[in-house]
Amino acid sequence: MALALVSCEKLNQKDLYSCENRIDMNSCNKSCKPDDESIKIKTDKSSNRVQIVNYYKGSQGRAYILENCKVIDDANWECTSNIEKLIFKVNDFEKMAEGRYLYFHQMEFRDDEKSPWRPGQASIRCTK
Repeated sequence: MALALVSCEKLNQKDLYSCENRIDMNSCNKSCKPDDESIKIKTDKSSNRVQIVNYYKGSQGRAYILENCKVIDDANWECTSNIEKLIFKVNDFEKMAEGRYLYFHQMEFRDDEKSPWRPGQASIRCTK
């Protein structure tokens, strides 16, 4: 069952904040600064999917769907994705906790399968 796109008027838009670390992300304060993006979110508990529409500086919006999520209700859900290949891996975490959105994305790299992993720059965001 596909998650139906919803009219923008029916969803609350939340401003995004970029954070320096995951500790600040959890409270969305201290190092977290306003970003030029905002989001609207729709959940579908029956299919465990979450639709997110990103708006950059008032643009029309870019939608994507997260699958295999744990959806309790609109204000509480969690989606994770971890991809590991020979020389890179990606860790993605998106969550809504008591109506606050939390996002963490980081890539790690290595020269070959015997080399240690080197973290790349992380994208850490939240809403208030």
